[in-house]
Amino acid sequence: RLAGEGAFFGSHLATHRAIDGLSSSDLAAELLRSRMFIERWTGRPTTAFAAPFSVTDRRLGRLAKECGYRIGFGGRHGPAGLDCDPIDLPRIEIRGDRSLDDFVARVEAVLE
Repeated sequence: RLAGEGAFFGSHLATHRAIDGLSSSDLAAELLRSRMFIERWTGRPTTAFAAPFSVTDRRLGRLAKECGYRIGFGGRHGPAGLDCDPIDLPRIEIRGDRSLDDFVARVEAVLE
């Protein structure tokens, strides 16, 4: 229902394992399985992913592109700029156990 109303769903890998413990073939399989599941579930393309636990390495961007992703959020923290590589964008951690005030403070800190 959310996908039908315009919500976008990105991948977080199929089993949410940190990639530093995966072989290249297992990492590619995780990327593909997750993307295919989300696309079947929503009926819409999935072109973005975020690395579980913010753990990345040199393989991730290359394999993600090969698996059909165009946007990726890796391990760097902070705001994204126009000069950022779209497959390795920085991110701002927003956790569900934090308050709305904490969320606002984190966003404002990045915008300053």
